[in-house]
Amino acid sequence: MRRGLAGAAVLGLLYIVSGFRLASPGSWQPSGYKPVGSQVAYRWTTDSCAAAAAEGCWHALFVAHDGCSSQLAVTLDESRGGIVVGDVFDEISLVPPLEPVELEFDATAGAPLTGSIASATCSQLGLPNS
Repeated sequence: MRRGLAGAAVLGLLYIVSGFRLASPGSWQPSGYKPVGSQVAYRWTTDSCAAAAAEGCWHALFVAHDGCSSQLAVTLDESRGGIVVGDVFDEISLVPPLEPVELEFDATAGAPLTGSIASATCSQLGLPNS
């Protein structure tokens, strides 16, 4: 009985710890996130497109290592057949450190398109962009 409870406790602890593990030793981004520069990381997610997104959209969660006290600005490249055919920009103000924020990128051209995050700029109040 005690062994069973101890085993369950250890498994529970491992589950909790694994939810907070980092992508790789020495990196700051959470597991499943890809870096965009040194201070911002993202992972794709799914959600419904806004009604105005007639051509479709992409959704991604972003985290900033030190937060963005002014703004997080992100550009997504739209590609067709491996060739960039456009880009989409979205931004959000005041991103707390390591707190995920979701952005929606509305497609500007008809399908079939793929999207890739091209850049992310984290601005701090009174400091240069990073």
